[in-house]
Amino acid sequence: MNKTLLIIATALLLLTLTGTALAQAPDPLTVMEAYDLALEAKDVEGALALFADEAVLTTRQGQFVGKDEIRAWLERLVTQNERIEVFGRQTTGDKVIWQNKFFRADLPALKDAPLEANAEATIEAGKIKTFSSVLTDDSQARLDAASATPAAASPAEATAAPAQEPAPAAQLPATGGTRADDLSRAYILVLLGLGLAGVGAAWWRRLEIGDY
Repeated sequence: MNKTLLIIATALLLLTLTGTALAQAPDPLTVMEAYDLALEAKDVEGALALFADEAVLTTRQGQFVGKDEIRAWLERLVTQNERIEVFGRQTTGDKVIWQNKFFRADLPALKDAPLEANAEATIEAGKIKTFSSVLTDDSQARLDAASATPAAASPAEATAAPAQEPAPAAQLPATGGTRADDLSRAYILVLLGLGLAGVGAAWWRRLEIGDY
C-alpha cells in the first residue's frame, strides 16, 4: 500500500475512533489495527496518539513511561525496522495479545531472518494503557550476536601485509682484542719505523763517504 494512502487511512481511522469515542469507546482490536496502520506508514505521531498520556511500555531493555519516552521508542522502532508483521492476534476483554516479526533494516544479517516478539496491550477508553513487546530468547540471542559482529575489513585492509618488527641495527664485525692490545701494536710499529729510518740514514751516509 502506498505510504500516502496509509497515512490517510490512519488519519481517517483515528477520526472515526474519535467520533466513536463520543458515543462509546472503540473495541481493543480496532485500536490495535489503527496502531498497525500507523507503524506501517511509519507515522510516529499517529501511533503515539493511540497511547494514554500515562501509558507504560515494557521491553527487555526496561520501561518507557509517558508519551515523551514512548515517542522515542516508536522513532527507533520505525527507523530500525524495514517492516513489522503481526500474527496470532487475540482479544480477551480489554487485553490484546499477539506476536510480531521485526525485519531489521539496520542489521543486514537480520533483514531476511526476522526477530520474533510476544506482545500484549491493555486498552482503556479507546487508548493503549499498557503495552509490552518482548523478544523471544532465541531472537534476543540472535540480536545480540548480530549487534556484536565487527564491521568487515576493507579489501585494502584484508590484503595488507602484517606489520613487521623493525630490523635490528647492523652490527659491525668484531675486531677482537682490547684497547691495551691495540696500543701495544701501535708502539711496536713506531719503533720498527724508527729503526728502519735509522738504518736507512746510516746506509745513505756510507754511500756519500764512499763517493768522495
